[in-house]
Amino acid sequence: MTERYYYRFETSSILGKKFRSFWNECNKAERAAEVFAKKVGAAAYYSSPSAFAGGVAAVAFEPGKANGKIWRSAGRTEDGEELWEPDVKQRNGVLVLPRRGFKPSDTATRIYSRRISSWQEVKGIYTLREWAKLAGVEMPDANVAENGHGMHGSTVAATQTQHTEQGGENGHGMHGEPAEKAAAMKEALEKVERKVNEKMEKELFCQFIELYRDDEIPVDPTHPKRKTPLYISQSIRIERERMLLPVVTVEKLYALMEADQSGDKPTDGKPKLVENVTPTFFEWGGRYYIGIEYPCKAEGLEPIIEATYRMKMTTLRQAEEAQRIAEKEGLN
Repeated sequence: MTERYYYRFETSSILGKKFRSFWNECNKAERAAEVFAKKVGAAAYYSSPSAFAGGVAAVAFEPGKANGKIWRSAGRTEDGEELWEPDVKQRNGVLVLPRRGFKPSDTATRIYSRRISSWQEVKGIYTLREWAKLAGVEMPDANVAENGHGMHGSTVAATQTQHTEQGGENGHGMHGEPAEKAAAMKEALEKVERKVNEKMEKELFCQFIELYRDDEIPVDPTHPKRKTPLYISQSIRIERERMLLPVVTVEKLYALMEADQSGDKPTDGKPKLVENVTPTFFEWGGRYYIGIEYPCKAEGLEPIIEATYRMKMTTLRQAEEAQRIAEKEGLN
């Protein structure tokens, strides 16, 4: 069982003010997730296990309410409740920026990164053939197979290996080509790769995620000008909104508390298994109380024992319940 540490600190302190900002961010993320779930008609939503607050990993509908053209099954909960996610796929892409300072805007199907990337960061995303087309460099043979490899030195090597393996002991390449032709092809590909590198090293890039579906687009006789059926555009729009939901990670809280996570580092080459325990916190009497799985050293933290933490939490719950009863009686 993971050891747990308990602290309290003043709400008016520097740490307290930063923590309030963090808490507000969590509440904002949770509200955004709730609004999203309500907008799509879901009865409930489930956050990602990697998120501390906000985000929607899947939603649940009332029985028979999920539109199978828009949503796909995402499994079931332990209680047997079926979960759903938008029936949309994702692929990574790269935009070559037309000029320095250009900031691409998100579209209906693309979500762009907010940071600029260098050639070394993006060259592995596309194949040599794809980069050659973007760079305006002619490929030596339209039938060269690249096996989906990116440009981290693997494209030419993959092509060479393919020729060698298919040639067998006789040293022949594909379709009976002599070994000399395979070598010439390797040299030609290396030349293309050098030209692509020379051109692209001068450029800046922006990565993006593109949303798409594999559906065959049927003709809609009631809307002859509509190329994309409504259910497809709806599923893509929903997935785009879901991906843009604010998410607060637990790492942000660890950084704020200056949590010491050095105990998670591998020992003797074997990673340490750490039980995933979510930090808990509440406010009472002008102080914040927090239970967390790592020792923390942020200025203003006062260590307390578990009994004190639980006593204050019980007091808070009793006060909240008393207030709820009083408000209910006041309405009556």
